[in-house]
Amino acid sequence: MFTAPSFLFLKGSVAPEPFFGGGVGAKADLVSPLRLQMEKESRLRTLQTVLGSVQLAGVSYLAYKQLKRAGLFK
Repeated sequence: MFTAPSFLFLKGSVAPEPFFGGGVGAKADLVSPLRLQMEKESRLRTLQTVLGSVQLAGVSYLAYKQLKRAGLFK
């Protein structure tokens, strides 16, 4: 019989209930995986901001060089 992963249930439940044929003692917390993912992403938010800024600066510089080569900046 298939049982639900433990992270889907509220912290107050003692043991995870099976999806089929089990009691209705514990209610599934379906937002829990999303919260875990958001927490993991929030740790890297500063690094992503810095890398995005560096990427934007690089693309801007390459675009400037290309436009200068095409003769738009004399």
